[in-house]
Amino acid sequence: MVKKRGFTLIEVLVAIILLGTGVASVSLALGNVARNAARIEESATLNRLAARKLDELVATGEAINGNASGTFQDEGFPDVNWSVTSEPTGVENLNTITITVSKEANSETGKQISTLVFVPPAQEEA
Repeated sequence: MVKKRGFTLIEVLVAIILLGTGVASVSLALGNVARNAARIEESATLNRLAARKLDELVATGEAINGNASGTFQDEGFPDVNWSVTSEPTGVENLNTITITVSKEANSETGKQISTLVFVPPAQEEA
């Protein structure tokens, strides 16, 4: 009896099915990685914009004046909105400033940053 070398049709089909399943799994995993990377990048961008705007508002004293809002169109992000609130803390001359930054399309991804700001007492004129 002569022994033939090679694979049977069943062995080839099983190998193709296993290889196909592996390729499909890797493709799904790479798609998830790409989506998560985009989400992380968006979150980091929102954090940077919030921190920069909060620093700007505190440095100019605009944050102390109360509530304000706007967009980051000048920075190249026209679909990103910001709003700031100033609330007393209960300690004299100390306010909590909170800035909220979010994309128009998805307000669930909004970021909030808060800080305490000293409010100089009003000077009385004599």
